[in-house]
Amino acid sequence: TRDSLEELLAAADGRDAVWCMYPASSMKPDPDRFRSNRDFDFFCRHVLHHTNHRFLVPEQSLYRHHELRMSPVYLGETRFKAWMYIHDREGRLVTEILPRAEEQSFRPYAYQSPERRPGTYLYLGYLIVHFGHVLTELLSRLWPDMSMLPPDTRVLLHYRNEEERARVENSDSPSARVFRSLLAAAGLGDKAVEFVDRDSVYETVLTPTPQNIYRAGARAELAETAAKLLPGIVPGKGKAKPWTHSRIFYSRRLVAQDRRKYYNALEVEEVFMAHGFKVVHPQFLSFAEQVDIANQAKVIAGEEGSAFCNAFFAENPVILYLESGRFHTNLPIILYQTSLRLLYLLPVGRDRVLPTARLFSQLYADPYELDCQLTKFLGIRSRAPKLDRPPETCALIEQAFLASLVGDVGGCLDTLATLLESDPLGFDLGMFPPLTQNLEDAKAHPEDLAAFQNAVAAMIRALATLHRPGNA
Repeated sequence: TRDSLEELLAAADGRDAVWCMYPASSMKPDPDRFRSNRDFDFFCRHVLHHTNHRFLVPEQSLYRHHELRMSPVYLGETRFKAWMYIHDREGRLVTEILPRAEEQSFRPYAYQSPERRPGTYLYLGYLIVHFGHVLTELLSRLWPDMSMLPPDTRVLLHYRNEEERARVENSDSPSARVFRSLLAAAGLGDKAVEFVDRDSVYETVLTPTPQNIYRAGARAELAETAAKLLPGIVPGKGKAKPWTHSRIFYSRRLVAQDRRKYYNALEVEEVFMAHGFKVVHPQFLSFAEQVDIANQAKVIAGEEGSAFCNAFFAENPVILYLESGRFHTNLPIILYQTSLRLLYLLPVGRDRVLPTARLFSQLYADPYELDCQLTKFLGIRSRAPKLDRPPETCALIEQAFLASLVGDVGGCLDTLATLLESDPLGFDLGMFPPLTQNLEDAKAHPEDLAAFQNAVAAMIRALATLHRPGNA
């Protein structure tokens, strides 16, 4: 163990070493920094279920290893399951720098003719070329003073597949631009980037531990790292025309991929605008513009998604997090640690359960319930939201969507029949595709799905009859 980063980098004894800036710990969430329309135990059960209802705070250390052996990444049967092997010169598994500690990483592994790689490398973990993963995993390793590294240091990364490696090396995709922007802001823009593409032995490897460990915990110092990189991401910060909105809402309505969208996204946006929020569609902005807007905001709200990673660059913001039903563990934990306060909102009536959502689930938020909760959280709204449907109709639509998310075909049809009878003018044919998608994703029985389609066809005919001239 070394006493300082300077001592670690200056040591020439050839021994593996570590400098620990902050040790690992754990903490109970502070109720004063957390508010929700559900009891605190609900948040602990659904978000902190991996960590015994506590926030884990990982160590912040820099490791130095000599003659370090690394394997390439091996991919599992699911999208994000991946593992690799890392061993020191004595053959010990180096768990302290292992970015993906799957069960397979702990099994014996025989390196096949490992290629020797001389020189000094800065290992920055496992790169997933996705906006959210780049910001939650790569950014959290950029905390050391990179100017202290040996001048010939190269950046070293594991990667998921050749397609993603090519996107980083050769393309101008949004995620690749974010990757390069972060490295440049950290003072690594002129460093060569290499990838672990075969069994290799690296002469000297320096590894900063991440301030965020996926699905486990995060350090509040991640916000300090983001603030340190801010001038390099937003050149001339403070000189440009200031953003005039202190409240922003990240919308997914115009996201190209049909993932976790609100069927009534326009109503959701209208409610937030009535509370003084500016709607932001980050996919149409450069990374620098996204960061700059977040940095100037005081309250940042949004639907669960990677756009929230821009909030790391805000200055002690209040976060208003709309839970989708996926109950993502990593993002709420980081947002809690890096914000002044986390407002965790389930956009359904208090007497209703929010089912588990899937990647392509289509969602519905009762705008009246949402308006009520925002008023409780934020105070009096600036104006009344302009909503076309009455509260009773919105409650029925919410009920139909909740039923579809759990594959309840009968419950969904009963609710739609009630809606058609009580408010035919509020009956929107646009509900059927998202409801059908939810039922299919929930693995509803094929015969039940066929019955649903037949019942929907009958409702459409009934609705056409009601809308004929001469009918009241």
